This record gives sequence, C-alpha cells and structure tokens, in this order.
Amino acid sequence: MGHIFKAFELKYLYNQIDSSPALILNKRFAYGSSTLIRYPVDPYDRYWNIFSSNGLVSVSNSASSVDVNQTKDDVPSAVMSNAVATLSTSSNFIVDTTELPSTQEVPIYLNMYFTEVQVLNPSLDLRRFKVMVDNEVIYVVNPAYQTALETTYASITASSDSTK
Repeated sequence: MGHIFKAFELKYLYNQIDSSPALILNKRFAYGSSTLIRYPVDPYDRYWNIFSSNGLVSVSNSASSVDVNQTKDDVPSAVMSNAVATLSTSSNFIVDTTELPSTQEVPIYLNMYFTEVQVLNPSLDLRRFKVMVDNEVIYVVNPAYQTALETTYASITASSDSTK
C-alpha cells in the first residue's frame, strides 16, 4: 500500500479587494470519510467534504482515538479517524488547483493534517510523506501513531494551470 492521506485545506489570498488580502476557502476534505463532517462534530461548523478518486483506497483505522490537541486549527478527531492511500508507494497525490484563478498565480495557504492510523512494525515499516512544490521537497513528514500533526504552507503560489 502506498501513501496515506488524512485531510487538507486549500485557501487562496484574494488580493483584489483592498490592501488587506482576504482568505477565501477553496477546498477542505476529510479523506476516507463517507459523510460530510460539520457541526456539531466540528464546533466551528467547517465543512469537511467527502473526497473520492480513482487511484485511492480507504484505509482501515486501528487507532481507537487520535490526539488532536497539538493542531493549532483544532482539527476534529472525526476528520482524523479516516484515511485513504495511493495504490503504490510510487504513486503521487496531486492537489487539484482547477478552481483557482487561471489568469494569474495567486498566493495560497495550504494546511495538511497527518497521523498514522495503523500500528507499524518499527523495525520493518516506515511511512513517510514528501511534500513537494515544483518537484522540490519542501517538507518531510513522519506521522506518529494516534497523534495528529498539522503542517502549514503560506508562501506558495498557484493558478488553475499549475502543475504543482
């Protein structure tokens, strides 16, 4: 089995309003979830949408709970209780940017949430994620079992024509 994904938020800064850019939500997914997650599960009433795609499979979760206390944006534990994986370790997962403006690249703010959902054999197994932009590694993630990790990237630009 390949890489396992939990959740992400993609927002872009719409800087044509005035001199203070606004943050506009573009996408928020709870990978592996079979239902929309929102209030009362998420006390902030964020919409965590269902995501399905060819090339991804649901992953069973052996964790009885996931510690989300270290995430700065209070990701709901229900979001972290599901996951999907690529079919092989050589497969990539690419963030869809088709809903971003096509005329110019805009700054985006990307939150990604990780946790290990399966007990791994420490002497044989290691699950690692390489977060890449333009084929350059910007972050390497080794998620811990039952502990949510949030990563944030605020200095990325993209358009609907991007291949990042």
